[in-house]
Parts: sequence; structure tokens; C-alpha cells
Amino acid sequence: LLMRQKSCDNNRWHFVHVAKSAGTTMAHALAHSNAPEVFPPRLQVMSVTMYSLPRFVRVVFVARDPLQRLTSAARYWRDGDGYRASRITTNTGLCYDNLRAHASVDEAFVKAPFALSTTCLNFTREDTVETNPFLPIQRWINRTKFLAQPKRIVGLCYDRLQSDWEAFAIKNLRAASVAPLKNLNPSPRHPSPEDLAGASKLVAFHLSEFPASEYALAYPGDRAIFERVCDSLELL
Repeated sequence: LLMRQKSCDNNRWHFVHVAKSAGTTMAHALAHSNAPEVFPPRLQVMSVTMYSLPRFVRVVFVARDPLQRLTSAARYWRDGDGYRASRITTNTGLCYDNLRAHASVDEAFVKAPFALSTTCLNFTREDTVETNPFLPIQRWINRTKFLAQPKRIVGLCYDRLQSDWEAFAIKNLRAASVAPLKNLNPSPRHPSPEDLAGASKLVAFHLSEFPASEYALAYPGDRAIFERVCDSLELL
């Protein structure tokens, strides 16, 4: 085991691609970083999580505001490639139908909170990290280990991704310079304050009506992960 740990942990970083958190952009950047310390991101598909990796490896991921993730996931599923590119489960199929029944995602958030709560935010064994972009961040990231091991498990803040990526690459990958990130999977638009207000109302409804759901139970922890990463100036 010690030899295995030495081999895996010899300054190598594993990228965990949390859905709707600039994963495609970061995988491309890591793949072109020419850093031997990075486990090949092309092999790190969405199914790679902290739970599927050996417990002693180093991990880097991108933390995004849960409300932004929810809005982005809904647009990806309704208007983007999500519904066509992913394996459809019972609830994600119904989620798509409910989102498409309204003129926009924003309208659906306000007018159909119960329908979205019981489809988009209702998970079964069918719903995995490979099939459902609405899953909580903690399906990919072990919050307890992240909080306990800040040097081994590093989060980059979505809202300042370029500067966090530069700091991470220079500090941990020994990069002499860092090229600008390329947005390879752009969203229709960055969530506006109005978008986030609608998402906030949907989440508040869900937390009130379905407090025992996985999404409701995970939401405080997801927000804690985001705030721990984005309130920190350690990488800057």
C-alpha cells in the first residue's frame, strides 16, 4: 500500500469534473499544461469522483455557487446538449418535459416549483454523476475530506477561475506561464441576478416541502464547499 501511495501521490493531481462547473474548460487546460504532475485529464471523465479515487491522491476541482449550478444545469438540460448527450433516466426525462412546458427556465422556476422538485431535484438509483447534472456537488466531492485536507484537496473558485487556475498552476504544477482559459462549453448567458432569484425561490420551496430529499440535505454542505473555496484568498 505504501508503494502504491508513493506512486500515485508523487506530486500528481487528479481532476474531479463536477457537472456544470467549467469542467470541460479545466480538463482542456490541464491536458495542455505539459505538467507531468497531472493525471491525464482526458481519462478523467465525469464518473471520476473523490469516492472512486484512492483516498491518498491529490485532487483539484472547481467550486461553483449552487444556485448558478442549478440555473446552468436547467438551461443545459432544456436548451443545450444535456438531454441529447446524456442517458435519460425516468426523472431527468420528466424534468425535461416540465422545463420545456414553459417559455424559459426562469419561468419554470417560478411557476412550477413542485413539478421541478419532484423531477429535476428528485434522485433515484438511476441518477448518477454521468447522467444527472442536477446532483449535489457532494456526489463528486467529499466535504469532510475537503475541509480536513486543504493542501491535498484544492478547490478553484468558478467566479475567479482564471486567476485561481494561474495561481494553482504556478504553485503546484511549477508552470512558468499560464495561457488564458478557453471556454469550450459556453452557457447561453451567465446567470443574472433575476435568474439567481428564481433559482433561490425554487430551492427555498424544495427545502421547505422536501426537507428529507438528497438535494435538500446536501444543499448546506454544497454551499459550505463553495463558500470555503470562494471566500478564501489562499491561492491568490
